Amino acid sequence: MKAKLRDRKLKSHIHRKRERGKPLTEHAKGSNRTKSTNSAFVRVRVEHIFGAQANNTGGTLVRTIGLVRAKAKIGMKNLLWLPPVVQEVSDPACV
Repeated sequence: MKAKLRDRKLKSHIHRKRERGKPLTEHAKGSNRTKSTNSAFVRVRVEHIFGAQANNTGGTLVRTIGLVRAKAKIGMKNLLWLPPVVQEVSDPACV
């Protein structure tokens, strides 16, 4: 895996695991910490947006008969939900 990443000139974000019965070294702990800093920030931003969508649009359950009606209802939910998200993402005070 490391060779494939190196060939493509990508940086590894794979965390180190400890061996059974041995603690993780301080170097490995620091390495894991730096690898997870950016991904945690991205994950939090994405999860908050999807959580807000689920909460503000009445949940994730769609009660309709037929696939066409279900798709239309989901599309309407997305249209109603989109303007506050665009404002939140574009507002520098929210970051």
